[in-house]
Amino acid sequence: MPYTNEDFIQVIGSISILFSTWDLFSTILAIRLAKRVTPLPNLDRKTLPQKLHLLKRLAASDVVNPEVLNRVHLALPEALAVAEERNRFIHDQWVFSPESVPLGEISLLSIQVVMGAEGRTVAMPVRMFRIEDLNAFLSAVGAQQKAFAALVSELPLSN
Repeated sequence: MPYTNEDFIQVIGSISILFSTWDLFSTILAIRLAKRVTPLPNLDRKTLPQKLHLLKRLAASDVVNPEVLNRVHLALPEALAVAEERNRFIHDQWVFSPESVPLGEISLLSIQVVMGAEGRTVAMPVRMFRIEDLNAFLSAVGAQQKAFAALVSELPLSN
């Protein structure tokens, strides 16, 4: 069966939505988990990886539930690995090639600017994804979103 642009749009859109809700759950988790006296930065200006690193820095003495914090810390290595891909998937350019899409392949074009001794250089690396790769990544993001939703549900609405 040949694939269409819509097949890719559906899975990329689903990835975007799951990242968005996971980001929200990370914010809520930090707010509910931290004691009121624990200083927190302005979380609405932080990226998902930054929020996860903030959770990583919390100590048992900073939180209302050290057991939940321990489970957060156990989940963070995998969560950080998945979250590091967020900006690439959301902000880079997906290339819908009429030759590749029907075969279940799509390219992701990045722009990397590097300042060196001789000035600025620009690279435009391209990564190829199969729709199966995207569906697997969707599952990974969904697993993180569900895990963080479960952690949030264990904490009181306010502390």
